[in-house]
Amino acid sequence: MKKMLSLLLVALMVLSLAACAAKTAPAGSEAAESDGQNPVMNFVGTYGCERATMIVECKGADEAQFTVTWSGSAASHAEWTMSGKLDTDKLTVDYTDCVKKEVTFNEDGSVASEDVIYEDGTGTITFSPEDNSLTWNDAMEHVADDMVFVSGAAPEAADYSGVTAMPAGDVEAFAALLKGAYLNEEWNVIAEYVKYPVMVNGVAIEDEATLLETLNSMHVSDASFSAMTQETCTNLFFNGQGICLADGAIWILDPNYMTDKTPELKIITINGVE
Repeated sequence: MKKMLSLLLVALMVLSLAACAAKTAPAGSEAAESDGQNPVMNFVGTYGCERATMIVECKGADEAQFTVTWSGSAASHAEWTMSGKLDTDKLTVDYTDCVKKEVTFNEDGSVASEDVIYEDGTGTITFSPEDNSLTWNDAMEHVADDMVFVSGAAPEAADYSGVTAMPAGDVEAFAALLKGAYLNEEWNVIAEYVKYPVMVNGVAIEDEATLLETLNSMHVSDASFSAMTQETCTNLFFNGQGICLADGAIWILDPNYMTDKTPELKIITINGVE
């Protein structure tokens, strides 16, 4: 009997030691890896840049999820959602899955419609822990080239009431459309929004056919391409001549300003092509 009890005690000791060994599995084992924290956790939060807001969240073990909303007006906004793996050395996230939507709202605040613009947007987001900011570079439309968002910053409201009655968000959305068309040299798009006569590099052009013939023989200069790439299309400069994009590459104005007609914006000047 004593011999039986001794054997049982030895067996229990062996089982106990095995259990302890399992609990103290060395680093790098499957158990240890499951306890790892997503490095994006260090950057989770809400970031702001003028009229745009970006929310950063963790996705899975090592990816970041981004949601950007860019206010158009009280009745609409643009929305981007994208994700990608964080490069912990460069603190960058390259994404290829961006979905852009145009969202409109009813008077009670409920969503009236969501229109998907594209589902394959690409770009890069870079974190800067030194100043609690991040930089967004949009490779799809170039609406956010080197656009800096600051943690906790509230979006600022622009005011263009001195030159148009159009809501600020609509003005900036129109500017973003022109920016993309200019950078991609989509002159047929540009021509849709021109008020004639239009000035091109200081020369007056009277009609659409002549404008397209002129622009199709030219290209955006390196200097103007760089300036337009850096244009955020928010809090745009304006004066009595109109609203300016990219240091004067494009000037727009509202020909219906101070009238009873519906506000609209038209291009009056195109520069920086050669």
